[in-house]
Amino acid sequence: MDFAAESDRFLSWLQKSGGATISNKIALVDMRATGAGRGVVATADIEAEDVLFEIPRGIVLSVENSDISSQLPGVLDDLDAWLSLVVVLIYEYLKTPDTPWRPYFQILPNHFDTLIYWSEAELAELQGSAVVQKIGKGDADKLFKEHVVPILRNHSQLFPLPPGVTSYDGEDGQSAILAMAHTMATLVMAYGFDLERDEATKERDDEGFMSDEDEDALPKGMVPLADLLNADAERNNARLFYGEKSLVMRSLVSIKKGEEVLNDYGPLPRSDLLRRYGYVTSGYAQYDVVELSTEMLSHVVTECTGRARADMDARLLEVADRIGLTDGYDLTHPYATHSAIPEELLTLIASLLSDDGHCSRNGTGNRSSRPEITREIALVLRKTILRKQEEYATTLAQDQALLRDFSIGGRYRMAVEVRLGEKLILKEAREEVETLLASTSNIDQGNNRMPTKRGAEQCLETLSKKSRRS
Repeated sequence: MDFAAESDRFLSWLQKSGGATISNKIALVDMRATGAGRGVVATADIEAEDVLFEIPRGIVLSVENSDISSQLPGVLDDLDAWLSLVVVLIYEYLKTPDTPWRPYFQILPNHFDTLIYWSEAELAELQGSAVVQKIGKGDADKLFKEHVVPILRNHSQLFPLPPGVTSYDGEDGQSAILAMAHTMATLVMAYGFDLERDEATKERDDEGFMSDEDEDALPKGMVPLADLLNADAERNNARLFYGEKSLVMRSLVSIKKGEEVLNDYGPLPRSDLLRRYGYVTSGYAQYDVVELSTEMLSHVVTECTGRARADMDARLLEVADRIGLTDGYDLTHPYATHSAIPEELLTLIASLLSDDGHCSRNGTGNRSSRPEITREIALVLRKTILRKQEEYATTLAQDQALLRDFSIGGRYRMAVEVRLGEKLILKEAREEVETLLASTSNIDQGNNRMPTKRGAEQCLETLSKKSRRS
């Protein structure tokens, strides 16, 4: 069956068997020429708040709607929402042609560009991006081996062997299960939805998003058609609304004939967009970040102060106990009054530099006020940024030149776009730090707050000799 015929069959199934209603002002179209697979486009002018389609909750592919719960009572109870949906997808997929979601499975992709499928050589093109450490294939393998493999082996009568697999036992059987689990997990990550409560009863923040804790607690599901909308943070013009019996996609603004209907993933940096969804788009460049690891920061402070490493490790434990620590701190694009450097990062550096593990703050010492930025803090920031820049093998200018070559495409081009975005942030943060250094030079002298530790001035001397990357 060709691409268009699969789309037509899917839409027919969704309306006739699933009970969905679809506006005659939209169409599911082939967007492979732009690398977007399928997409939804307006075939006529659409007004704001128009209903684009309505999907009954009963056709959502979920634990609740699958008969797996009756076939395996209690087996999924100990799994979280994400892992239980992975098992459901494997179960329903292997039931083909008997699964009621067969036309839906036929239009889902079987090739992915999410980072878990990249080779080591391809991942190396991301250079210093912290996203490489967030792929989590090893952790996923461990979860699948602990939970998914035993379910398929213990209940093999419910999970027909896929083509080419003779048994779920042994290493080959385990490899087959892991491959299916990764495929379904990728689909859940890229296409799944949190099945939120009725719109009138759920809570959102000021930007319209739920907390991570609330999202984790929600059941997950695959919402046919809604998951085929592409996303763009700048051109987002539609949103899924949750009712008691159905999920409704509505236009947020007027959409002209021929324009694409676009969802939004929220404020995701392009590195996470690539990790989770397998593509990048300039619309999410505004959310790019660069993570400075706590480990790197502590090493820089150690070098700048001349303290013993054991003393720094002890200080880290003190700081973690008092204010908490994370693995890293994100630099962002500065805008208006928003600094590229987060307050939490300044607090950590100030605490590590101080004699007692506490940081001095502007104003009355209120814990919520921004930490006082001394020259010593600015020096640590500068050196940390320089060290982070060294993790990228190419310069900002070299990456810009690469992207002007339109013969470069695919995963390589996406990697260059991600790392270039991060280098722009490092450049902006470094410029902010240079401004801080210039401003603190006189201020600190006037307030007798010049750093007294030899390490700080040695740090400055080292940096002044260091060649600067663009």
